[in-house]
Amino acid sequence: MGGSQPTLVANALNGQPVLQYDGVNDFLTFGLNVNGLSGMTLCLVSANTADRTGGSTEAENAALFWNQTQGWGCVYLSPFQQRVQMRFGTTQTYNWPTYVRSSSLAAAYSRTIAVKNGTTDALYVNGSLVVQESGKMASVAGCQTTGNLGRGYDNNTFFAGRIAEVLVYRRALSDSERQRLNAYLGSKYFGSAAATESSASPVISSGTLNLERVANGLLRCVATGEPGQAYEVLGSTDMIHWESLATKNASSAGDFDFSVDPETGWKFFKTRLVSSPN
Repeated sequence: MGGSQPTLVANALNGQPVLQYDGVNDFLTFGLNVNGLSGMTLCLVSANTADRTGGSTEAENAALFWNQTQGWGCVYLSPFQQRVQMRFGTTQTYNWPTYVRSSSLAAAYSRTIAVKNGTTDALYVNGSLVVQESGKMASVAGCQTTGNLGRGYDNNTFFAGRIAEVLVYRRALSDSERQRLNAYLGSKYFGSAAATESSASPVISSGTLNLERVANGLLRCVATGEPGQAYEVLGSTDMIHWESLATKNASSAGDFDFSVDPETGWKFFKTRLVSSPN
């Protein structure tokens, strides 16, 4: 690949080397068929030096990426400065979980682990569970057999940043395995203080959100979650800045609803697991 290879930077992170990707044409490839997997784990220690959003497909400029052979078949993990984009492509439409950070990381490093376990996808950032979505198709499908580091959709968009470590497992790691992996990466790249797993961040759960227009022009949203749990509802106009709208308790069947006025400009909604109600 000649001039398209990333640059090796020695002693870049806690004495460890990293690969620097220029965001213009640097990338590496590897052969790994992931089609048919019902379990998969992706792990990155990385930093994004020029913030990206993933574009309209949310798969552009990915750090770790498999292109598709069918629609919605891409697999990727993209830890950007303000958000993390991920997908375990199964050809399921609108399967593109997103985590919006509470504040930008700028060019700082982070540990990111994405896990597909059957019909549930989960995302962990620096040891904290930040996204968990159920209702997914069970197996990866419609995906090419060549993986990319530093190159995203459509094999012509590029990641700008540094990658210290990448690990791909053809199965879902158990919680104990993931915790040990997180501790190992924390100790290796961030020192002993980062080796323990944090539970400070709440779960962000998109779940199933069904909108319908009701009286007085309001939009009613019916959401699903864990039965008996309390959820905070958040709204956004740009998927970057989020505002709390309400707190609702899921019923014994796991559903709850809320109403919003579309005149306020809210276009995007998500729910955050708060706690078990008193």
